[in-house]
Amino acid sequence: MSCFKSLKSVLFTAFLCVSALHAQSNFLPGYVINQKGDTVYGKIDYQNWEHNPAMIIFQPAHSAANSTYFPNDILEFKVLDEKYVSAFVQIETSLRSYDQLSFGGALQFNVQNVFLHTLFEGSKNLYVFQDKVSNDFFYYKVDTTFHLLLYKKYINNVDDNNLMEVKRYVGQLLYYFSDAPSLKAQINQTEYTQPSLVNLYKKYYQSSKQHMAFEKRQEKNIVKFGVVAGLTRTTLVFSSSEFPELVEADYKPSYNLSPAISIEFIQSRNRQKMSLYNEVFYTPYQVKGYAEDPWYTYQTEMHFHYLHLISMLRYSLPLASVRPFINGGFSFGYLVACSNKMTMQSKIYTDRTEHVEALKTPRKIEFAYNAGIGIKIKPFTFEYRAMIGNGMSPYFNLESDAVRNMLLVGYTF
Repeated sequence: MSCFKSLKSVLFTAFLCVSALHAQSNFLPGYVINQKGDTVYGKIDYQNWEHNPAMIIFQPAHSAANSTYFPNDILEFKVLDEKYVSAFVQIETSLRSYDQLSFGGALQFNVQNVFLHTLFEGSKNLYVFQDKVSNDFFYYKVDTTFHLLLYKKYINNVDDNNLMEVKRYVGQLLYYFSDAPSLKAQINQTEYTQPSLVNLYKKYYQSSKQHMAFEKRQEKNIVKFGVVAGLTRTTLVFSSSEFPELVEADYKPSYNLSPAISIEFIQSRNRQKMSLYNEVFYTPYQVKGYAEDPWYTYQTEMHFHYLHLISMLRYSLPLASVRPFINGGFSFGYLVACSNKMTMQSKIYTDRTEHVEALKTPRKIEFAYNAGIGIKIKPFTFEYRAMIGNGMSPYFNLESDAVRNMLLVGYTF
Protein backbone atom coordinates (compact mmCIF):
# COMPACT_ATOMS: atom_id res chain seq x y z
CA MET A 1 0.00 0.00 0.00
CA SER A 2 2.84 2.42 0.81
CA CYS A 3 4.29 2.15 -2.71
CA PHE A 4 0.93 3.17 -4.19
CA LYS A 5 0.65 6.17 -1.87
CA SER A 6 4.25 7.21 -2.49
CA LEU A 7 4.02 7.05 -6.28
CA LYS A 8 0.66 8.81 -6.28
CA SER A 9 2.09 11.64 -4.17
CA VAL A 10 5.21 11.94 -6.33
CA LEU A 11 3.24 12.05 -9.59
CA PHE A 12 0.69 14.50 -8.24
CA THR A 13 3.37 16.81 -6.82
CA ALA A 14 5.37 16.65 -10.04
CA PHE A 15 2.32 17.51 -12.11
CA LEU A 16 1.46 20.52 -9.94
CA CYS A 17 5.05 21.77 -9.95
CA VAL A 18 5.42 21.47 -13.70
CA SER A 19 2.04 23.15 -14.22
CA ALA A 20 3.01 26.03 -11.95
CA LEU A 21 6.55 26.53 -13.22
CA HIS A 22 6.01 25.92 -16.88
CA ALA A 23 4.23 28.82 -18.55
CA GLN A 24 3.52 26.63 -21.57
CA SER A 25 5.13 29.17 -23.86
CA ASN A 26 6.13 27.84 -27.25
CA PHE A 27 8.14 30.41 -29.19
CA LEU A 28 8.64 29.42 -32.83
CA PRO A 29 10.06 31.33 -35.81
CA GLY A 30 7.56 33.61 -37.52
CA TYR A 31 6.92 37.16 -38.60
CA VAL A 32 4.49 40.04 -38.16
CA ILE A 33 3.60 42.77 -40.65
CA ASN A 34 3.18 46.07 -38.84
CA GLN A 35 0.82 48.89 -39.69
CA LYS A 36 3.47 50.47 -41.96
CA GLY A 37 3.63 47.29 -44.03
CA ASP A 38 7.08 46.31 -42.78
CA THR A 39 7.76 42.61 -42.18
CA VAL A 40 9.45 41.99 -38.82
CA TYR A 41 10.95 38.55 -38.22
CA GLY A 42 11.30 36.93 -34.84
CA LYS A 43 9.48 34.33 -32.74
CA ILE A 44 5.78 33.97 -31.92
CA ASP A 45 4.37 32.19 -28.88
CA TYR A 46 2.54 29.54 -30.88
CA GLN A 47 -0.31 27.81 -29.05
CA ASN A 48 -1.82 25.89 -31.97
CA TRP A 49 -4.98 27.86 -31.22
CA GLU A 50 -8.28 26.00 -31.14
CA HIS A 51 -10.10 29.35 -31.46
CA ASN A 52 -8.78 32.42 -33.23
CA PRO A 53 -6.42 34.21 -30.85
CA ALA A 54 -7.41 37.59 -29.49
CA MET A 55 -3.73 38.57 -29.16
CA ILE A 56 -0.25 37.17 -29.75
CA ILE A 57 3.12 37.50 -28.03
CA PHE A 58 5.99 38.33 -30.37
CA GLN A 59 9.74 38.39 -29.71
CA PRO A 60 11.70 40.25 -32.40
CA ALA A 61 14.92 38.72 -33.67
CA HIS A 62 18.01 39.68 -31.66
CA SER A 63 15.86 40.90 -28.77
CA ALA A 64 14.79 39.34 -25.49
CA ALA A 65 11.86 41.73 -25.04
CA ASN A 66 8.35 40.44 -25.78
CA SER A 67 5.61 42.50 -27.37
CA THR A 68 1.89 41.82 -27.20
CA TYR A 69 -0.05 42.51 -30.38
CA PHE A 70 -3.80 42.83 -30.85
CA PRO A 71 -5.57 42.90 -34.23
CA ASN A 72 -5.47 46.72 -34.35
CA ASP A 73 -1.67 46.68 -33.85
CA ILE A 74 -0.55 44.65 -36.89
CA LEU A 75 -1.76 43.67 -40.34
CA GLU A 76 -0.72 40.02 -40.39
CA PHE A 77 1.33 37.35 -38.67
CA LYS A 78 2.53 33.89 -39.65
CA VAL A 79 4.01 30.99 -37.71
CA LEU A 80 4.62 27.50 -39.09
CA ASP A 81 1.99 27.07 -41.83
CA GLU A 82 -0.59 29.25 -40.09
CA LYS A 83 -1.29 32.76 -41.31
CA TYR A 84 -3.63 35.25 -39.65
CA VAL A 85 -4.71 38.62 -41.01
CA SER A 86 -6.19 41.51 -39.08
CA ALA A 87 -9.59 42.72 -40.27
CA PHE A 88 -12.73 44.58 -39.29
CA VAL A 89 -15.50 42.12 -40.13
CA GLN A 90 -19.18 41.48 -39.60
CA ILE A 91 -20.13 38.77 -37.10
CA GLU A 92 -23.61 37.22 -37.26
CA THR A 93 -24.45 37.13 -33.57
CA SER A 94 -27.40 34.68 -33.49
CA LEU A 95 -26.83 31.71 -31.19
CA ARG A 96 -26.52 28.33 -32.92
CA SER A 97 -27.07 25.75 -30.19
CA TYR A 98 -30.50 24.17 -30.60
CA ASP A 99 -31.90 25.19 -27.22
CA GLN A 100 -30.93 28.85 -27.85
CA LEU A 101 -32.04 29.28 -31.45
CA SER A 102 -34.04 32.40 -32.25
CA PHE A 103 -37.42 32.49 -33.98
CA GLY A 104 -37.25 33.84 -37.51
CA GLY A 105 -34.47 34.18 -40.02
CA ALA A 106 -33.51 37.84 -39.57
CA LEU A 107 -29.74 38.24 -39.44
CA GLN A 108 -28.11 40.20 -36.63
CA PHE A 109 -24.65 41.71 -36.93
CA ASN A 110 -21.94 43.49 -35.05
CA VAL A 111 -18.51 44.55 -36.25
CA GLN A 112 -15.31 43.33 -34.60
CA ASN A 113 -11.61 43.71 -35.20
CA VAL A 114 -10.22 40.18 -35.20
CA PHE A 115 -7.49 37.91 -36.47
CA LEU A 116 -8.87 35.85 -39.37
CA HIS A 117 -7.30 32.45 -39.98
CA THR A 118 -6.24 32.17 -43.62
CA LEU A 119 -7.33 28.99 -45.40
CA PHE A 120 -6.69 30.03 -49.02
CA GLU A 121 -5.11 33.05 -50.65
CA GLY A 122 -4.82 33.60 -54.37
CA SER A 123 -7.30 34.39 -57.08
CA LYS A 124 -9.97 33.19 -54.62
CA ASN A 125 -9.59 33.71 -50.87
CA LEU A 126 -11.11 31.99 -47.84
CA TYR A 127 -10.76 32.91 -44.18
CA VAL A 128 -12.35 31.63 -40.99
CA PHE A 129 -13.06 33.10 -37.59
CA GLN A 130 -14.01 30.71 -34.79
CA ASP A 131 -15.43 32.30 -31.66
CA LYS A 132 -15.09 31.07 -28.09
CA VAL A 133 -18.13 28.78 -28.37
CA SER A 134 -16.78 27.19 -31.58
CA ASN A 135 -19.08 28.93 -34.05
CA ASP A 136 -17.35 29.27 -37.42
CA PHE A 137 -17.70 32.35 -39.63
CA PHE A 138 -16.27 32.22 -43.14
CA TYR A 139 -15.13 35.14 -45.28
CA TYR A 140 -13.97 35.81 -48.80
CA LYS A 141 -12.07 38.89 -49.91
CA VAL A 142 -12.67 41.19 -52.87
CA ASP A 143 -9.97 43.85 -53.28
CA THR A 144 -9.44 44.98 -49.66
CA THR A 145 -12.89 44.14 -48.30
CA PHE A 146 -13.75 40.99 -46.35
CA HIS A 147 -17.27 39.67 -46.95
CA LEU A 148 -19.02 37.36 -44.50
CA LEU A 149 -20.60 34.27 -46.01
CA LEU A 150 -24.11 34.58 -44.58
CA TYR A 151 -25.61 31.70 -42.65
CA LYS A 152 -28.01 31.25 -39.76
CA LYS A 153 -29.91 28.46 -38.02
CA TYR A 154 -33.28 29.31 -36.52
CA ILE A 155 -36.66 27.97 -35.42
CA ASN A 156 -39.49 28.58 -37.88
CA ASN A 157 -42.11 29.42 -35.25
CA VAL A 158 -43.09 28.70 -31.67
CA ASP A 159 -45.60 26.00 -32.59
CA ASP A 160 -43.71 23.53 -34.79
CA ASN A 161 -40.06 24.05 -33.67
CA ASN A 162 -38.83 23.11 -37.14
CA LEU A 163 -35.12 23.75 -37.62
CA MET A 164 -34.52 26.09 -40.55
CA GLU A 165 -31.41 27.56 -42.20
CA VAL A 166 -30.60 30.84 -43.90
CA LYS A 167 -28.14 29.82 -46.63
CA ARG A 168 -27.41 33.05 -48.44
CA TYR A 169 -23.78 31.97 -48.69
CA VAL A 170 -24.78 29.65 -51.55
CA GLY A 171 -25.79 32.62 -53.69
CA GLN A 172 -22.67 34.52 -52.66
CA LEU A 173 -20.46 31.60 -53.71
CA LEU A 174 -22.27 31.21 -57.04
CA TYR A 175 -21.48 34.86 -57.80
CA TYR A 176 -17.92 34.63 -56.43
CA PHE A 177 -17.17 31.56 -58.57
CA SER A 178 -19.04 32.79 -61.64
CA ASP A 179 -15.86 32.18 -63.65
CA ALA A 180 -16.23 28.46 -62.90
CA PRO A 181 -19.75 27.39 -63.97
CA SER A 182 -18.79 23.71 -63.66
CA LEU A 183 -18.81 24.19 -59.86
CA LYS A 184 -22.48 25.20 -59.70
CA ALA A 185 -23.75 21.76 -58.61
CA GLN A 186 -21.06 21.43 -55.94
CA ILE A 187 -21.73 24.94 -54.63
CA ASN A 188 -25.43 24.14 -54.21
CA GLN A 189 -24.46 21.14 -52.08
CA THR A 190 -21.73 22.89 -50.07
CA GLU A 191 -22.35 22.96 -46.33
CA TYR A 192 -21.38 25.80 -44.01
CA THR A 193 -18.44 23.83 -42.62
CA GLN A 194 -14.72 24.11 -43.07
CA PRO A 195 -14.22 20.69 -44.73
CA SER A 196 -17.03 21.33 -47.22
CA LEU A 197 -15.80 24.82 -48.16
CA VAL A 198 -12.18 23.66 -48.36
CA ASN A 199 -13.20 20.92 -50.79
CA LEU A 200 -14.94 23.51 -52.96
CA TYR A 201 -11.89 25.78 -53.09
CA LYS A 202 -9.59 22.86 -53.83
CA LYS A 203 -11.81 21.80 -56.71
CA TYR A 204 -11.72 25.36 -58.07
CA TYR A 205 -7.94 25.60 -58.00
CA GLN A 206 -7.52 22.12 -59.47
CA SER A 207 -9.91 22.78 -62.36
CA SER A 208 -9.08 26.41 -63.10
CA LYS A 209 -5.29 26.26 -62.77
CA GLN A 210 -5.47 29.70 -61.15
CA HIS A 211 -2.61 30.92 -58.99
CA MET A 212 -2.79 29.87 -55.34
CA ALA A 213 -0.51 31.93 -53.11
CA PHE A 214 -1.28 30.09 -49.86
CA GLU A 215 -3.16 27.03 -48.67
CA LYS A 216 -3.52 26.00 -45.05
CA ARG A 217 -2.68 22.36 -44.58
CA GLN A 218 -5.76 20.62 -43.22
CA GLU A 219 -5.17 18.86 -39.93
CA LYS A 220 -6.64 15.55 -38.89
CA ASN A 221 -7.16 14.23 -35.40
CA ILE A 222 -4.57 11.67 -34.33
CA VAL A 223 -5.36 8.07 -33.42
CA LYS A 224 -2.86 6.06 -31.40
CA PHE A 225 -2.97 2.44 -30.27
CA GLY A 226 -1.14 1.00 -27.29
CA VAL A 227 -0.74 -1.72 -24.71
CA VAL A 228 -0.84 -1.28 -20.94
CA ALA A 229 0.00 -3.53 -18.01
CA GLY A 230 0.57 -3.10 -14.32
CA LEU A 231 -0.10 -4.07 -10.74
CA THR A 232 -3.62 -3.68 -9.36
CA ARG A 233 -4.48 -3.59 -5.67
CA THR A 234 -8.17 -4.33 -5.12
CA THR A 235 -10.00 -3.75 -1.84
CA LEU A 236 -13.53 -5.06 -1.38
CA VAL A 237 -15.86 -3.47 1.19
CA PHE A 238 -19.46 -4.51 1.92
CA SER A 239 -21.91 -2.12 3.62
CA SER A 240 -25.31 -3.07 4.98
CA SER A 241 -27.38 -3.31 8.13
CA GLU A 242 -27.90 -6.93 7.14
CA PHE A 243 -25.59 -9.70 5.85
CA PRO A 244 -23.18 -9.59 8.84
CA GLU A 245 -21.37 -12.65 7.48
CA LEU A 246 -20.20 -10.49 4.56
CA VAL A 247 -20.06 -7.02 6.13
CA GLU A 248 -18.01 -8.03 9.19
CA ALA A 249 -15.54 -10.21 7.30
CA ASP A 250 -12.00 -8.89 7.11
CA TYR A 251 -11.04 -9.03 3.43
CA LYS A 252 -7.38 -8.63 2.68
CA PRO A 253 -6.43 -6.66 -0.44
CA SER A 254 -5.86 -8.62 -3.64
CA TYR A 255 -2.76 -7.94 -5.76
CA ASN A 256 -2.96 -8.93 -9.41
CA LEU A 257 -1.38 -8.20 -12.77
CA SER A 258 -3.75 -6.47 -15.18
CA PRO A 259 -3.18 -6.08 -18.94
CA ALA A 260 -5.04 -3.78 -21.34
CA ILE A 261 -5.14 -2.51 -24.90
CA SER A 262 -5.79 1.15 -25.62
CA ILE A 263 -6.88 3.54 -28.32
CA GLU A 264 -6.53 7.31 -27.96
CA PHE A 265 -8.17 9.99 -30.09
CA ILE A 266 -6.03 13.12 -29.85
CA GLN A 267 -7.33 16.56 -30.78
CA SER A 268 -5.08 18.02 -33.48
CA ARG A 269 -5.47 21.65 -32.37
CA ASN A 270 -4.53 23.33 -29.09
CA ARG A 271 -1.11 21.61 -29.09
CA GLN A 272 -2.75 18.21 -28.62
CA LYS A 273 -3.59 18.90 -24.98
CA MET A 274 -6.97 17.13 -25.02
CA SER A 275 -7.70 13.55 -25.99
CA LEU A 276 -10.26 10.82 -25.52
CA TYR A 277 -8.50 7.80 -24.04
CA ASN A 278 -10.12 4.34 -24.13
CA GLU A 279 -9.07 0.92 -22.85
CA VAL A 280 -10.23 -2.65 -22.72
CA PHE A 281 -8.85 -3.62 -19.31
CA TYR A 282 -8.73 -7.06 -17.69
CA THR A 283 -8.99 -6.86 -13.88
CA PRO A 284 -9.14 -10.04 -11.79
CA TYR A 285 -9.15 -10.20 -8.01
CA GLN A 286 -9.45 -12.81 -5.26
CA VAL A 287 -10.44 -12.14 -1.64
CA LYS A 288 -10.94 -14.26 1.45
CA GLY A 289 -12.85 -13.25 4.56
CA TYR A 290 -13.74 -14.61 7.97
CA ALA A 291 -16.67 -13.70 10.25
CA GLU A 292 -18.57 -15.38 13.07
CA ASP A 293 -21.66 -15.13 15.23
CA PRO A 294 -22.76 -17.17 18.27
CA TRP A 295 -23.85 -20.06 16.07
CA TYR A 296 -21.59 -20.19 13.01
CA THR A 297 -18.25 -19.27 11.59
CA TYR A 298 -18.23 -18.03 7.99
CA GLN A 299 -15.31 -18.42 5.63
CA THR A 300 -15.78 -16.64 2.32
CA GLU A 301 -13.67 -16.97 -0.81
CA MET A 302 -14.43 -14.95 -3.95
CA HIS A 303 -12.80 -14.84 -7.39
CA PHE A 304 -13.98 -12.29 -9.93
CA HIS A 305 -12.70 -11.58 -13.43
CA TYR A 306 -13.78 -8.46 -15.34
CA LEU A 307 -13.25 -6.88 -18.73
CA HIS A 308 -13.59 -3.15 -18.21
CA LEU A 309 -14.40 -0.79 -21.07
CA ILE A 310 -12.82 2.46 -19.89
CA SER A 311 -13.35 5.88 -21.42
CA MET A 312 -11.56 8.95 -20.04
CA LEU A 313 -10.80 12.52 -21.02
CA ARG A 314 -7.06 13.17 -20.83
CA TYR A 315 -5.34 16.54 -20.46
CA SER A 316 -1.61 16.63 -21.22
CA LEU A 317 0.85 19.43 -20.65
CA PRO A 318 2.37 20.29 -24.05
CA LEU A 319 6.03 19.76 -23.27
CA ALA A 320 8.56 18.30 -25.69
CA SER A 321 9.58 14.71 -24.93
CA VAL A 322 8.03 14.57 -21.43
CA ARG A 323 4.27 15.17 -21.12
CA PRO A 324 2.62 15.01 -17.67
CA PHE A 325 -1.08 14.22 -17.85
CA ILE A 326 -4.23 13.74 -15.83
CA ASN A 327 -7.32 11.83 -16.90
CA GLY A 328 -10.73 10.96 -15.60
CA GLY A 329 -13.84 9.17 -16.73
CA PHE A 330 -15.91 6.06 -16.20
CA SER A 331 -15.98 2.39 -17.10
CA PHE A 332 -18.30 -0.57 -17.45
CA GLY A 333 -16.91 -3.88 -16.24
CA TYR A 334 -18.35 -7.05 -17.73
CA LEU A 335 -18.14 -10.07 -15.44
CA VAL A 336 -16.54 -12.82 -17.53
CA ALA A 337 -15.97 -15.43 -14.79
CA CYS A 338 -16.53 -15.77 -11.07
CA SER A 339 -16.79 -18.06 -8.10
CA ASN A 340 -17.99 -17.05 -4.63
CA LYS A 341 -18.11 -19.68 -1.96
CA MET A 342 -19.02 -19.54 1.68
CA THR A 343 -18.32 -22.31 4.19
CA MET A 344 -20.60 -22.23 7.25
CA GLN A 345 -19.28 -24.20 10.24
CA SER A 346 -21.67 -24.77 13.15
CA LYS A 347 -20.27 -23.96 16.59
CA ILE A 348 -22.87 -26.11 18.30
CA TYR A 349 -22.75 -29.16 16.07
CA THR A 350 -19.10 -29.45 15.06
CA ASP A 351 -19.87 -32.02 12.39
CA ARG A 352 -22.29 -29.72 10.60
CA THR A 353 -20.71 -27.85 7.69
CA GLU A 354 -22.56 -26.16 4.87
CA HIS A 355 -21.18 -24.97 1.54
CA VAL A 356 -23.24 -22.20 -0.07
CA GLU A 357 -22.85 -19.32 -2.48
CA ALA A 358 -21.84 -16.09 -0.79
CA LEU A 359 -23.85 -14.15 -3.38
CA LYS A 360 -26.50 -15.57 -5.63
CA THR A 361 -26.44 -14.26 -9.21
CA PRO A 362 -23.71 -11.61 -8.84
CA ARG A 363 -24.19 -8.40 -10.79
CA LYS A 364 -22.99 -8.86 -14.37
CA ILE A 365 -21.95 -5.26 -15.05
CA GLU A 366 -19.92 -3.11 -12.68
CA PHE A 367 -19.97 0.67 -13.10
CA ALA A 368 -16.87 2.53 -11.94
CA TYR A 369 -15.32 5.97 -11.82
CA ASN A 370 -11.70 6.29 -12.95
CA ALA A 371 -9.08 8.97 -12.32
CA GLY A 372 -5.37 8.92 -12.91
CA ILE A 373 -2.21 10.98 -13.10
CA GLY A 374 0.96 10.15 -14.92
CA ILE A 375 3.70 11.09 -17.30
CA LYS A 376 4.46 10.19 -20.89
CA ILE A 377 8.07 9.86 -22.02
CA LYS A 378 8.13 9.38 -25.78
CA PRO A 379 6.21 6.12 -26.42
CA PHE A 380 6.08 5.08 -22.73
CA THR A 381 3.52 6.09 -20.12
CA PHE A 382 3.74 5.71 -16.35
CA GLU A 383 0.51 6.20 -14.44
CA TYR A 384 -1.15 5.90 -11.08
CA ARG A 385 -4.87 5.31 -11.44
CA ALA A 386 -7.79 4.77 -9.05
CA MET A 387 -10.98 2.95 -10.01
CA ILE A 388 -13.96 2.97 -7.66
CA GLY A 389 -16.74 0.59 -8.69
CA ASN A 390 -20.04 -0.64 -7.33
CA GLY A 391 -18.86 -4.23 -7.20
CA MET A 392 -20.88 -7.36 -7.72
CA SER A 393 -23.71 -7.26 -5.18
CA PRO A 394 -27.10 -7.80 -6.85
CA TYR A 395 -29.02 -6.75 -3.70
CA PHE A 396 -30.35 -3.22 -3.15
CA ASN A 397 -29.70 -3.52 0.61
CA LEU A 398 -26.08 -4.65 0.26
CA GLU A 399 -23.47 -2.31 -1.16
CA SER A 400 -20.23 -3.77 -2.50
CA ASP A 401 -17.51 -1.21 -3.21
CA ALA A 402 -14.55 -2.46 -5.20
CA VAL A 403 -11.66 0.01 -4.96
CA ARG A 404 -8.73 -0.58 -7.27
CA ASN A 405 -5.40 1.25 -7.09
CA MET A 406 -3.15 0.69 -10.09
CA LEU A 407 0.48 1.25 -11.07
CA LEU A 408 0.55 1.09 -14.85
CA VAL A 409 3.13 1.13 -17.62
CA GLY A 410 2.06 1.65 -21.23
CA TYR A 411 3.59 1.65 -24.68
CA THR A 412 2.07 3.61 -27.56
CA PHE A 413 2.63 2.55 -31.16
